[in-house]
Amino acid sequence: MIYPPPKLTAGVRGKNDKPQHSINVSLGSKKGGVMALFGILAVILFVLLIAALVIFTIAFWICMIIDCVKREFRQPNEKIVWILVLIFLHFLGALIYWGVVKKSSSVSK
Repeated sequence: MIYPPPKLTAGVRGKNDKPQHSINVSLGSKKGGVMALFGILAVILFVLLIAALVIFTIAFWICMIIDCVKREFRQPNEKIVWILVLIFLHFLGALIYWGVVKKSSSVSK
């Protein structure tokens, strides 16, 4: 026995009928649209902040490597050790170098 297809009526449901799909996204409302906009702007701002932080750390690291190469140390092995520290520890090595060598040389001048 072949059953007839159900009648399709737009917007009319019976008391016990449940919707087939329940997607409730309302970008048309003012509150939802503003909140979505703020969310998107927050994500963009966060990405830009992280990118600026990465660029700053790389620039600081390169500046410390250049300073180490140009600087005259008391012992020749000291320069090699500091270059290795800067290369292998990256930003942490640059912070250590800045704290130990740069700050101590500016204090002694």
